[in-house]
Amino acid sequence: MTILFFFIIFLLNSSCFSNAAVQDFCVGDVKAPEGPAGYSCKNASLFPGLNGLHMSVLYIQMGPDGIVPAHTHPRANEIIVCISGTVRVGFISTGNKAYTKTLQAGDVFIFPQGLVHFQMNVGKGPAKVLAFFSSSNPGIQTIVTSLFGNDLATATVEKISFIDADNVKKLKAKVGGTN
Repeated sequence: MTILFFFIIFLLNSSCFSNAAVQDFCVGDVKAPEGPAGYSCKNASLFPGLNGLHMSVLYIQMGPDGIVPAHTHPRANEIIVCISGTVRVGFISTGNKAYTKTLQAGDVFIFPQGLVHFQMNVGKGPAKVLAFFSSSNPGIQTIVTSLFGNDLATATVEKISFIDADNVKKLKAKVGGTN
């Protein structure tokens, strides 16, 4: 697992250009205004953050039948490592081909930047995964929330989604959309 971790870090860093910092590390001051390079650094003696290193990590725990719904990261590739449990993952290419795999502990899967992807726990117990991103700010856009959790008129959503008005209204009500 240690070799896998270092390999993932190498992959993430190899896709980024060198931007050697004056400091060894930076703990972002999230209370300060965010600039083009992220947050400014603050003095801290706690565990150093990843700010300024052009990557981020996310730890995910999913209960049985838990899901991470269809979404995209417009600014980053994602590498997911299954730590425990059984997780079904997949993405849809721009050619509308689905690529899926069932992961067990130690398995790895890559989601290309900007493509719609998902994760779901298909095991009987909890599942744990680590997600590594090639950006300190990967962004996230969930598909259902983006389409139905907005203030676009129902008639517009009906036309652009090919879903009838009654179902658009039901979906908007479910995810907080208006109009």
